[in-house]
Amino acid sequence: MKEKKEIIREMIKHENELTNHRLNWMIATQGLMLVSVANVITKTQPESTLLVFLVSTIGVFVSLATVIGLRGSGIAVRNLMVWYKEHQSDEEGSDPPVIGFRRDNESEEVRRVLRNSPFGKVCKIMILIVEKIIGVERYWDNGEMIDAAWVCIPIFFAFAWSLMILFKIFFIIGWLP
Repeated sequence: MKEKKEIIREMIKHENELTNHRLNWMIATQGLMLVSVANVITKTQPESTLLVFLVSTIGVFVSLATVIGLRGSGIAVRNLMVWYKEHQSDEEGSDPPVIGFRRDNESEEVRRVLRNSPFGKVCKIMILIVEKIIGVERYWDNGEMIDAAWVCIPIFFAFAWSLMILFKIFFIIGWLP
């Protein structure tokens, strides 16, 4: 089973690297789009309004696509852990775990800080809204992923771009000066 344990560790490591790459590309893309919008947002030409709508819409879709990819990685890691626990022998129970921090055996203090903090509550609300919009199942009922910053970051970007679209619409119809 030692060999299988190493394979599981490598697969989890691979999923973590994919998560890192997805977030890095998303943040780089978001930064480029934010700079382009910041350069034209104060201009009144019709082309600037179109560019703001276009870039903001792309920003929302890039963020939601990242959320889906991150969810996939989280589900893959969870499935690997479930498989490992099902195939673990009694003598390996005393071995170090395949992954360090797991939320299923966290202390009450960690749970209170992660889930009851304002950040955790805001993430939970935003994730619920995004899950309704993109129609994915709720995978965090057991506490996994709800407080993970890497899942909340693209959701914050999606909301920020949505607000940018709303502000531009309000500006066009005259509700904002």
